[in-house]
Amino acid sequence: MDERTLARARKILSDPVRLHAYQAALEQVCAGSVVCEIGVGVGALSLLALRLGAARVYGIDSDADKLLLASQVISHNGFGADRFIPVRGRSTRVELPERVDVVIADVLENAARRRNVFSELADARRRFAAPDAAFIPSKIELRVALSRPGAFRAESEFWDAELFCRFEMDFGAVVPALRDRMHMLELAPEDVVSYWAALRRIEFAHPDSERASDPVVLEVRKPGRVEGVCIAYDAELIEGVRIGNLPAEPVTGPEQGFQPFSRPLVCGEGDLVAIDVAHEARELDLASRVRLVPAPSAAAFLANLEG
Repeated sequence: MDERTLARARKILSDPVRLHAYQAALEQVCAGSVVCEIGVGVGALSLLALRLGAARVYGIDSDADKLLLASQVISHNGFGADRFIPVRGRSTRVELPERVDVVIADVLENAARRRNVFSELADARRRFAAPDAAFIPSKIELRVALSRPGAFRAESEFWDAELFCRFEMDFGAVVPALRDRMHMLELAPEDVVSYWAALRRIEFAHPDSERASDPVVLEVRKPGRVEGVCIAYDAELIEGVRIGNLPAEPVTGPEQGFQPFSRPLVCGEGDLVAIDVAHEARELDLASRVRLVPAPSAAAFLANLEG
């Protein structure tokens, strides 16, 4: 079992808000149900489902070591091979011997990393979920805002200036690489410089419910340097059970996704930043097509979009 998997499992299991929320959701649907979990990890949610009365759980994971460990954990907790059935492979490529009543997928962190989790669960809905199957989470809304995170600026300055000032070592070439990748940061409310806007909404049990905003238009409310866009989620695990990670009101998982722009923008209050998003890509593209619309042209730009 690799260190990254254990670290992620520890993060989930040490977050009581998140774990209690999943337990509250599973309590509503697991008794007597056939369940599958996509991405088993160490088996925590599969074990919860079995403790709450699931008839059996199919645990899907492409990593054989994870499946072995999850099977051992679940066995140590008193559930035999007839109750937890490991299935190795990607969920989009495996077959199950029966339709399932509940689909569990802890995809919240991946969603915040801008990974396209929706197609994977849409495949589960088509191929092995019963017509009235419950999905946990049942709904996710991704939200985006413009940001200038202090943590990202400090990291950039370390490579670009601090090393040179202290040791005369020029590592400035690292900064473009920092801007080319996704970061998970604990954002402070003051790091956010626009209002939050909906990026994508989906209700997993109903394919026609998916709504995507394209382009996403964000209005600057704190002028100055804008480094990129941050991503947070508001999720309904099941009716009446919600969790989210907006930085102003952290509920679970204090980190948010942050995608830097290839070059920072200098914006005035009331300027618009429009981002064309490729929703069908494996990862949502939030940085390649960014347009800055100065405040005097904002009204005309919005009217043109509506037209």
